[in-house]
Amino acid sequence: MRIILIYEVRNMAFLATEHEALCRHLAQAQRRCSAALEQQQRQLIAVQVELLRTRVQLLLRTTEAAWLRADLQALQAVTPGGARRRAMGRQIERLTEQVAQLSRSLGLAQALAAVARPCPDGTVAACMTEGEAAQRSVAAAATQAAICQVGCVGQSMALRGENGRCERTGETCVVWDGPQ
Repeated sequence: MRIILIYEVRNMAFLATEHEALCRHLAQAQRRCSAALEQQQRQLIAVQVELLRTRVQLLLRTTEAAWLRADLQALQAVTPGGARRRAMGRQIERLTEQVAQLSRSLGLAQALAAVARPCPDGTVAACMTEGEAAQRSVAAAATQAAICQVGCVGQSMALRGENGRCERTGETCVVWDGPQ
């Protein structure tokens, strides 16, 4: 029996050493698991913060879009006929160009007529016939109307005062028919 006891004592020492080694390995594994768990918790918090930021940005953009839509609707309500005014502006630009072309061609024709016919007093107006003077006044009136339309009815309305008077001539605007 004595032999068995010695073996058991040696075996017990070996088992204690093994137990101690296993406990150290277990402690290391627990530290690694705890560190990994803490790292995952930090990552989860970072993802949650980013998600919250993204939601706030979405909310801000949605709110801004709603405000812009409301502002656009209010602006459209204040300025009815905006599409009509833009169409009229394009038409006025075409007419202004046509008037300018006609005025240039008329001015060139009048200059050629004045050069071909010398005037006794040296002025072109004295040499014009009644037909030429009428054509010139019609062209001047058309030019005046085009300038008035562009300045009073166009998109910028730069020449029209608040009271409907022309800022350029001081006269009441004949083209503008009041707020639409």
